[in-house]
Amino acid sequence: LADGYLLLAPFLKYNAPTTRPNSGGWARPNSRRIAGLTMLNNLGIHWFDWLTVIQFAMPSSVLDGPLGESATTAYSHRLNTSFAPRSRYGRDLAALTQPFLLVAGLDDEAFIAEQYEPTISPYTASGRYVLLPDTGHIDLLTTPDLASIVVDWLGNWTPD
Repeated sequence: LADGYLLLAPFLKYNAPTTRPNSGGWARPNSRRIAGLTMLNNLGIHWFDWLTVIQFAMPSSVLDGPLGESATTAYSHRLNTSFAPRSRYGRDLAALTQPFLLVAGLDDEAFIAEQYEPTISPYTASGRYVLLPDTGHIDLLTTPDLASIVVDWLGNWTPD
């Protein structure tokens, strides 16, 4: 597996205490399609996993910016099911015994950053949590503070 994990404003589950309703208005999930594809997946049918199940209201400042063409504006069912913990995310969190660093912005539009530690820490004690003021969801990747936080974390632990 991995020696450690870097979690940047992670999605835990649509109904986790860390998630704003509809990701703060950014996400438009096609719930009927998600339900139908999940039922097909439970029968072992994955032919339609390429279909879009969530679209994102990406700000025009991002879409019109220099990296706008690389912005993720939608998730397929395949992507949506592969990046998130399973329905009982507490089990997956409890299995996280390796060190991890979770960084999120206090102005995150999609997630409630203050809820990460109280939600995750009952399942695992291997994490460090850093919440950045005046930082939104997309800003997290471009804030100058992120690199030094990650470098500091990497320098203070050694893999088993």
